[in-house]
Amino acid sequence: MAAEPDRSGILGYHMQLSDDGKFALVEYVFATPVTFRAAMQQEAAARGLTINAAATRPATAAGFAAATPEQIGLEAAVPGLKIFERGKATESDILNEFQKHKKNFAFGTAMARPQ
Repeated sequence: MAAEPDRSGILGYHMQLSDDGKFALVEYVFATPVTFRAAMQQEAAARGLTINAAATRPATAAGFAAATPEQIGLEAAVPGLKIFERGKATESDILNEFQKHKKNFAFGTAMARPQ
């Protein structure tokens, strides 16, 4: 009997360059919010970041409600980085931000699918 595949990391991704070629618009797919947060914790640790567990972002900031401390720390450490989590940010918030960098960006068939 075959072993179950490891679903603890990135299951799929999709990337498009911004119109000016200076940004990458990337979608990552994780099995659960827990695996998403674990990946951000690993990235923060790899960058030597100390994460403030009490960090919060005002719920009024468009698309950024309920951000994890890891999201806040990574965004502060990486210029231009914005992290959205589906279900916490609306598609229109994500679309508005992506269209600042890629004029004709639209959600569609070129989205990431789990492998």
